[in-house]
Amino acid sequence: MFGMEILKEYKKSYVLGISNNKKWTVSSIASKTVIYDSKTNQEIKVINFKNVGNVLFSDDDKYLILKNTSGTSWIFETSDFELVKKFITSKKNQLKEGNICLTSENDVLVDIVSTDNGDQIVLLNINKGKIDYFSHNDETRIILNQYIKATNTHIFTLFNNVKGNKILKVEDICNYPIMEEITIGIWSSVLFDHLNNNYIILSLDTLLIMDSERNTKEKEINLPINQESGYFTQMNISNNGKYLIVSYSSHIMIFETSNYNLLRSDFLYFVLNATFSSDDSILLITSAKKGYLLENNL
Repeated sequence: MFGMEILKEYKKSYVLGISNNKKWTVSSIASKTVIYDSKTNQEIKVINFKNVGNVLFSDDDKYLILKNTSGTSWIFETSDFELVKKFITSKKNQLKEGNICLTSENDVLVDIVSTDNGDQIVLLNINKGKIDYFSHNDETRIILNQYIKATNTHIFTLFNNVKGNKILKVEDICNYPIMEEITIGIWSSVLFDHLNNNYIILSLDTLLIMDSERNTKEKEINLPINQESGYFTQMNISNNGKYLIVSYSSHIMIFETSNYNLLRSDFLYFVLNATFSSDDSILLITSAKKGYLLENNL
């Protein structure tokens, strides 16, 4: 697959995660989440929480964070994988399904809450068990797209029926946030390439590369897809900014961000997501049938 060595293969895995020190691997299906010893593949613990959609470790690997598709988040200490904190909100202030991201502070997470006045960006403090509202905007809907560790930056998509749609970039969200908004048309997904200082926008099966300072289109790439590719599912960028992964339901493509040449392309049944480990050494792929850890040789 992709000309890469398969390090681990799981019979079924809707979500995969691996710790920064590579000590633990986490695989989740609809009814349970299993924590493995990465070297021996021995089960360390089985967590019977349903519909986990996000798995991540804090930068220091002290915490394992699980979030389900209903918005509930559970925090486990990796010393014994016991539950230490749970974040759940009321019906009027509901944590949304979707990404949950790290920050520069190991005990603070970024998430989105749905309220009667629209979506809001919130900070979840693990030690205090507290939810702080970062924004009180009148946005109809907000999506948390990306966290860029190298620049301590979060990327959001803001949807507003009156004002139009925007991309919001926030630097240093926990301390002295610097915010930048860009208004662009319709898109399916957006990421920020910190290496080349560009926004990568997927719109109607086309990649648009936008200069972040001049807000001008630098390049347009028609994706090499066909009827067998299926529909778009996810877009992710490596942590070093060098590689872009675009996933369709039956097709995964890897591009080099320096020139957007297609490096690898492969077809796989019912792809859910494809992303890189924190040091980019491992490619994690999930599908409806199997999950894979591949050794990155790009």
